[in-house]
Amino acid sequence: MASLLLPEAAATPVRIGAFTLRPAQVRALAPVLDAVRRYGGVLIADPPGTGKTVLALAAAAALRHASEAPPRDAVLVLAPAALRAQWLDAAHRAELPIAFKSLESLSRVRRPPTARTVIVDEAHHARTPGTARYARLAECCVGSQVLLLSATPVVNRAADRDAMLALFLGARASSLTASEQARCIIRSAARGADALLPTVHRVGVLGVAHDVPGLDAMLAALPPPLPVVEGTRATALVRISLALAWRSSLAALDAALVRRLQRGAVMHDLLESGRLPSRAMLRHWTLHDGATQLAMSALLDAPGAAQEHRADAAAACGAMRSALDVHLAAVVALRDRIRPHRDADAAARAAVIRALAHSHPERRIVVFARHARTVHALYSALREGPGVVALVGARVWAAAGRWSRDDVLRAIGPRARPLRPDDPRAIRILLATDVVAEGVEMQGVGIVVHADLPWTPARLEQRLGRVVRAGSALREVLEAHLPAPRGARRALRLGARLLRKSEARGVAVQEARAQAAIDARLARWHAATAAVSAASEASASPSCAAAVQARVEGFLAVVGDPPQGIVGMRVAGRWRVSSAPRSVARIMRHAEGAELARPAQDFARRERLIARALRLRRARALVATTREGAASRRRLARIRARLARLLAQAPALARAGIAAGQARLLARLAGPLEIARERQLDALLHADLDDATFARRLGAALADDRPTNDERRPGTPGRLHALLLLSPGSPSPPTTAP
Repeated sequence: MASLLLPEAAATPVRIGAFTLRPAQVRALAPVLDAVRRYGGVLIADPPGTGKTVLALAAAAALRHASEAPPRDAVLVLAPAALRAQWLDAAHRAELPIAFKSLESLSRVRRPPTARTVIVDEAHHARTPGTARYARLAECCVGSQVLLLSATPVVNRAADRDAMLALFLGARASSLTASEQARCIIRSAARGADALLPTVHRVGVLGVAHDVPGLDAMLAALPPPLPVVEGTRATALVRISLALAWRSSLAALDAALVRRLQRGAVMHDLLESGRLPSRAMLRHWTLHDGATQLAMSALLDAPGAAQEHRADAAAACGAMRSALDVHLAAVVALRDRIRPHRDADAAARAAVIRALAHSHPERRIVVFARHARTVHALYSALREGPGVVALVGARVWAAAGRWSRDDVLRAIGPRARPLRPDDPRAIRILLATDVVAEGVEMQGVGIVVHADLPWTPARLEQRLGRVVRAGSALREVLEAHLPAPRGARRALRLGARLLRKSEARGVAVQEARAQAAIDARLARWHAATAAVSAASEASASPSCAAAVQARVEGFLAVVGDPPQGIVGMRVAGRWRVSSAPRSVARIMRHAEGAELARPAQDFARRERLIARALRLRRARALVATTREGAASRRRLARIRARLARLLAQAPALARAGIAAGQARLLARLAGPLEIARERQLDALLHADLDDATFARRLGAALADDRPTNDERRPGTPGRLHALLLLSPGSPSPPTTAP
């Protein structure tokens, strides 16, 4: 069973350039390459710090080596701009040529870059299909071998994961079975990477929050804001955003209120000039904190349209000004309420961090905050102490000496020197925003402090993942939280929100985790039976059966081509058969280490049960194929009609060649297409083209060397290769059946 189900070992060296792949990465490489071969791409969802970069570079090198077609110039790496230096350095050490393009720049380019192999790091940044960035990224992935890297593939909901998989699977991404999800998503941490990570000791909440009496009631009673012309009243959203800022610090809340006053001042100026505020006008008038652009009305309106616009808007401006004045008066009252407490709040938070540093003088501390104003306030309160540095984006504040962003990251990175009390330039406390919570290595830090809670658990995992990384010299990392005001907790109920999102994240990758556990257990089985399996490996299709005593009644079978596991368990007198990785892993746990036993029933009855289950699964798969996306079916039907009409109009002697070409196109269309190609086909169908031009452009749109439908879809389960029965009861003499 282990020989049949374990993926073939990757035909690549254990080393790639200066990197030596760990055993867990070597085992993960085979399913990564298998997913790219079957589906055209893969999502590597390992936790932060477990070596996704090196694994992706090794996979890209293997794909370049195995490809028969001449490779395009270099491997294309798409990642946040902050990770450029890290990727270029890793690729240089791996001796693999890459071309780097930042994800942020994709929104501005007209012709996105392409390559045979595309690596997308921090792929969860491209989880919204309606954005320009997603559309450009989808174009980059057309016809390419796609490697997506994200420790947090689900930020809010499972649709985030499906949007990423759609980059190489198209609409089919939302209808994958559990087995297909486990093949497309690789979560190899269970294969042994966790053993190399420092353990995390959660300290909990530090200190007591500085509360402002009555502030939560004032936020709850905040009058509705004035919306722009194109929008609606977002009262709840405004209150939540202000409560999030309050959760971070009173300084962050004060900055948010200042921005609301600035926006209100711009709207007031527009209404005074007889104009209804729109998003475009706000972009023109708003400059930066505390400044607005005034008296530019003549440049904002088209000639001749201003007077008509003022006449239409004059009736509404009076009532809108009254509503705006009420909202702004409440914002001013909020600022007046928090002003006396703002410095005390920052001082209380700083005192907690200072005490933590004093009690752990040998450990560096990083304090993450969602808001830059929180970082500024904490730095102002702590800067008189030694070794305090603030990092906001690319800007660095340090009382001792002049630092650049790269200098700071090197000082706390993988090669950080041990912290010495007599070093005047040593960084002891780093205050940073979430901009550096992705892709940055901070192995020199021993304590992670959350100044606030982010909106998603993915951000929490990313923060901790900067420090808890493979290769760290520390064996333990401390994690702590600064307290939240009681009123902010009541307003946000952030703990419940984070719990719901965390559960959704767990469900989204649970099959991948189960598949990793299956592969680890199969590796142990294979090692334990290496001498016996040599004969089985020599046979193209081994067939064997055995039985063991276990606590449950069930079976584990290997069927089909390519082989896959299918399990059954008898619950309340009924058999439940499944090939989902979670079910397979559950049965394998019961089977491992069990004693040989005589089965209560013969093998023939189980074989008949498996045959019935496989017939049912084939029927369900056929129904699922016919139901797979109404839009895809309509698209294929329209294309068939256009091609049939072209074939009917062709000369008789040319019809055979045209029909063969159309058959190849239709076979390509029958398989999953990338989302960018699906959008391209929809645009072709809506364009005013004659049938011949449509066919030529259709052929150009589908011309690539990606696998065909039959190669990319998993094989249909068929003949039974091996069967292991689990039989409850007392031990009995061993028995096997051919």
